[in-house]
Amino acid sequence: MIKKISILALFLILISTIFWNFINYEYQNKILKSLLISYEKITFKESKYRKLEKKINEENIIVSKFGNLKFKKVKLIERDSNQPLGYLEIIKDEIIYLAANGDMYFFDKNLNQTQIKNNLNELIGNNIKLLEEALFNPYFKDSIRDLFFHKSYLYVVLLYKEMDNENVRLSTAVLRGKFNKDLIEFEFFFKPDNFTKLDIDHAHIGGRVVVDDNDNFFLAVPDHDQIERIYENDNIFGKVVKIKTLKNFEIISKGHRNPQGLFYDKKEKILLETEHGPSGGDEINLIKKNLKYGWPTTSLGAKDDPEDPHPIYHNHLKHGFEKPLFSWRLYNPGISQIIKISENSKFNFKELYMVSSLSGGSMYTGNHLYIFSKKENKFILEDKIYINDRIRDLIYDSKNDRIILALESQESLGIISSE
Repeated sequence: MIKKISILALFLILISTIFWNFINYEYQNKILKSLLISYEKITFKESKYRKLEKKINEENIIVSKFGNLKFKKVKLIERDSNQPLGYLEIIKDEIIYLAANGDMYFFDKNLNQTQIKNNLNELIGNNIKLLEEALFNPYFKDSIRDLFFHKSYLYVVLLYKEMDNENVRLSTAVLRGKFNKDLIEFEFFFKPDNFTKLDIDHAHIGGRVVVDDNDNFFLAVPDHDQIERIYENDNIFGKVVKIKTLKNFEIISKGHRNPQGLFYDKKEKILLETEHGPSGGDEINLIKKNLKYGWPTTSLGAKDDPEDPHPIYHNHLKHGFEKPLFSWRLYNPGISQIIKISENSKFNFKELYMVSSLSGGSMYTGNHLYIFSKKENKFILEDKIYINDRIRDLIYDSKNDRIILALESQESLGIISSE
């Protein structure tokens, strides 16, 4: 009897394997998602997350396998904007918050906030009368995509808009302004002659900037839906570039879909990038010069549109592309920025990497902080910490050993401390 059952089991496994390899990747994903949803309902249960939310809201505690962490929310001054996107910097031990519409706030040591006057609204292009059909998408109006401080200057990445005859055209640019608590006058630091026409489906508009030990500026640029131009050498679309002058750049890597995070690890001397994939396929990449990272040919995600005739392959190395350090296959967490915790930190996850996330495709993936260790050419997931909010940006304040989050749902700062 046992022998018959064993033979039957082996037969079923063989048939299942043949069937699995026969169906395409998109149908595999549908089956896996259905199984995952069932698994989530059985094992996680919504009550678990309600308990975590209660810890956050009533006890100011977030739970991780590294121990409970103190958590504090600071509500931002209410302002008139369609989007609660915001980006962070630390200057000495004080926080700068830049909203996506150009409003900038300074937080002193007691977390009192003061607005900093600036000329960003003049440079963003919000004075352009946008095409009526584009106004449905507030991302076109609120254009800031990153904030970075280096040697007395603030650098701002923005979705730059200008008129071309009767049309609005877009690109990614970088502004620079000397930091002053009273008034910051920004000017263009990088403004390439690469544009794409605005249309209502324009969706890939991320971007980040960072500096290495030699004062080289690296800019991660989305594909701006110009997938046919990603592997050409005359533009910035879908690339990480090194900024040379106002108009000139050097291409470092190609094949990026929609970058959301960029981090230079000073200890390891490496450049790390995060980007949104299609349906599944969010990636963490180790950026190396002259390498190609696959988009739109390869991704662990499935097609956004099943009717799209262009195939997506799921083996980077087989098709001549660099493999991600880590990638999600089923539900995207909607990853955003990446940082590293100092070796001198009191956090129990010191010297590990942290990646923030937005809502993603499931409550079990989005609204989390992900903690990774790095081993050779692979990121190992060590923990995911539920925050119960969209996290657009995060930064590590080494002087005060705290992690600052830019939270979107209620437009506030989240402050995580180790003690």
